[in-house]
Amino acid sequence: MMKEEKSKLLQKLKAKVKELSCGGICIAFSGDDGSTLLLKLAVNTKARVLAVTFQTPLTPEEEACAAQERAKALGAEDHLLPVDMLRDARIASNSPKRCYYCRRALFEALSAFAVNRGIFSICDGSCADAAGDERESKDRALRELGVRSPLRECGITRAQARELLQELDIRPGAALSPCLAKRLPFDTPLEKAELKLIKDGERLLRGLRLDGCFLYLHGGLARIVARREQAASVLAAAQDCVTGLKCLGFSQVTLDLEPLPCIEEPEPQIETDKMREETAQATSQNETETE
Repeated sequence: MMKEEKSKLLQKLKAKVKELSCGGICIAFSGDDGSTLLLKLAVNTKARVLAVTFQTPLTPEEEACAAQERAKALGAEDHLLPVDMLRDARIASNSPKRCYYCRRALFEALSAFAVNRGIFSICDGSCADAAGDERESKDRALRELGVRSPLRECGITRAQARELLQELDIRPGAALSPCLAKRLPFDTPLEKAELKLIKDGERLLRGLRLDGCFLYLHGGLARIVARREQAASVLAAAQDCVTGLKCLGFSQVTLDLEPLPCIEEPEPQIETDKMREETAQATSQNETETE
């Protein structure tokens, strides 16, 4: 984006966030670019800001904890909200309508959490270029619950959100893993034991420096999906992958020949000194604005 376009877009978003933050705001915070940008601007309004990260059976625990630490570093009131959506048979059955029911369950829990603390403005960091049938199901659930998506309303894409973070001198958000429910075929029941197997398998891959590779489960078969540029690394570590994954309980291991689309590399795990640096920057900025 040109500098003038960035400035106009940022001012438009700031005005929207300021309006939504009157009386306090609760943000569903995942730590990605959209929610990080939204949280930063909300904190700058000086309103009460709740940054709430969902802790569910369908997301890696490491991502939830990293998001909570990032929210704390940005100066928000951070919370982890456990939601066991697998208690809902409509979600646990893993039907094609799962995304709608899952998003309803998450944001019903978030709304109750916020209202109990006197906050009635609920937002998420969805961007304008999210698309697809699953996105439509998620957006329908948010509309029904009155949840706002300021970046989407301002027409801000994921790439633009990252550029605006750079404009604010804020490190980009995290590249998140695909939902674990997507790792099994539709109508395959979501069992906690199998979800744990996928999580453990991906921890093993990360231990082999295969970050950004994901596991899909087909019965006992583990299908590794990687980006084109990572395929050679997976093949070089093939023996360790097969041995390790079979030890975890997979019966067979394959590499998907259709690569993931090329996207930016995932951000490294948030380090303690980096969190301290961001906290110091946020405090310094807040003191300057107060003056």
